[in-house]
Amino acid sequence: MGFRIEPDVFNVLPTLCIGVVVADGIDNTGTKGTAESVTRLLQEAVLQVNAKFRGTDLKTHPDIACYREAFRKLGYNPNKFPSSIEALTSRVLKGHPLPYINPIVNLVNAVSLKHSVPMGAHDLEAIGGSVSVRFSRSG
Repeated sequence: MGFRIEPDVFNVLPTLCIGVVVADGIDNTGTKGTAESVTRLLQEAVLQVNAKFRGTDLKTHPDIACYREAFRKLGYNPNKFPSSIEALTSRVLKGHPLPYINPIVNLVNAVSLKHSVPMGAHDLEAIGGSVSVRFSRSG
């Protein structure tokens, strides 16, 4: 598995910081108590989000505004296409439940909410190749 960021990305977002974690041999079925412990972490993160953002303008909060600005630099309207952390935080603040996908997704959502950072989790076996961060191309 390879991970590549095309240089053009840094021309538009020179301070971009990306982290990659690859985990192998993960039991993502929710057995052995993992689902319950991860659910607790997610519940704690939801409480933290409510305490941190309740009563604030989410769009102008420094933890969210930086991603909105990055989207503007990329040519996207952040009102129409919010970052994943803005959408997740907004959902929590509206009292909407977070969908259960699997323990890994719940863990990623918990860490994302706790640190106000957009994150994703991907099944590398399903991708079947390298991952690239680049501008989209037609075709």
